[in-house]
Amino acid sequence: MQKKLMTAAALTLLLLAAGTAAAGTVYLPQAINQTADGKLYRTVLWATNNGGQAAKVEVRFIPTLTDGVEGGEVVTVTVPPRATVPIGTALSGVGMAEIVADDSVYFVAELKSFFADGQPGSSASVPLIDGSNLIPGDGVAHLLALERQTVGSETNLGIVNLNTDATECTIKAYRPQGTQIQSTARIMVPALGHREFPDAFGILGEPSIDGARFEVSCAAPFYTYATVLGTIPETTHFVTPAAGGEAGLKTRLSGGVLVNMPGTYFVATTSNPTLEILLPIEPGQRYESITIEFDMRTARWPTNLFIGTVGLLRKVEGGLYWNHTVRADRQRSVLDMGVGDSLVHRGQTGLWAQNTNYHVEAIYDTGTGFITFRLFQGGQMVEEIVGALARFDLSHNGEGIYVTFGLRKVFDNAFFPPYDFRFSNLVVSGTPAIQ
Repeated sequence: MQKKLMTAAALTLLLLAAGTAAAGTVYLPQAINQTADGKLYRTVLWATNNGGQAAKVEVRFIPTLTDGVEGGEVVTVTVPPRATVPIGTALSGVGMAEIVADDSVYFVAELKSFFADGQPGSSASVPLIDGSNLIPGDGVAHLLALERQTVGSETNLGIVNLNTDATECTIKAYRPQGTQIQSTARIMVPALGHREFPDAFGILGEPSIDGARFEVSCAAPFYTYATVLGTIPETTHFVTPAAGGEAGLKTRLSGGVLVNMPGTYFVATTSNPTLEILLPIEPGQRYESITIEFDMRTARWPTNLFIGTVGLLRKVEGGLYWNHTVRADRQRSVLDMGVGDSLVHRGQTGLWAQNTNYHVEAIYDTGTGFITFRLFQGGQMVEEIVGALARFDLSHNGEGIYVTFGLRKVFDNAFFPPYDFRFSNLVVSGTPAIQ
């Protein structure tokens, strides 16, 4: 028992030292390259080197239900300075991955589906495990809004044991009404290992259920997740432990409003297609999050392709944090996270219309590693997009951080300014990082 506590404590300290920036070791909770129901599911890992020199990344795949303390093939990749590259995980089947890197390297991952003909299907962001989301031993994690349909969707439950000894975990499943499904399950997860239960509600004898949840606890530091895979329609969701409870904030975080522009502040025209607003952030001051809110009335589509609306950036090479466009022919949101096609988050189709009023809220949060983009109509939220970030340094060296609306010109005959769109009631707020 003493050895178990010591190794658990050592691993916890290692991960806490790692942090989001991976100054040491982080773990990819679901590393998968596997075909199911005629579709290939594959985890795609990306690394960004924010430093000025090349950085080495080592990735070790740990297959499910195996002891991961020793062994396993290690893939070593060198990431050039300021570059973003895909990282192979030498995986076959399903498991998790251990990633060791310099503290200048940041990671994002996606779970992607591909049809039998190779065409991409849906995707979901996959958070990596570090000191910010590691669940301590005897902690309880809640996975919410899970489902199973006889034809259409199923939920897989995964658990990662981050102790160097095999660890016992308990699993409780609940219906949305609060009644427990069968009895509490007690299972073992291998040392530094992974375990997954495909079609978990099918195992529990629930042919059709919606809004269900799992409650998971392990004796040693752990992480748990669920994947909800749908076929009608084709969807992929990665479900992380729920927020709130005892961890809920008791007061609002410090910080405040950076920009407040009530009324109409910008109408895009052919002679004035863009507006750039410099945020009052001093050089060297790092922010943990920046939130942008505004009202927007669309006009007639200037194209059936892409219409640029709003973005957050620094005026340096590779300085884009995020940019939002409307894909007019599909009436959907597209969030470009600044590294091109390697990290793009897409919204639902059919939500954008011409000559319509919307309210937009976008939260870029380096603490959680996600952007949250919310779209409202008539006071009701109609869409929420949550996706991984590519850049985590919300600071500048004198070049400034800008909120931009529209585009300077038409690019590639595909990306158009939002001609005649009306923007109003802008509020930009931020939370400074603890220095």
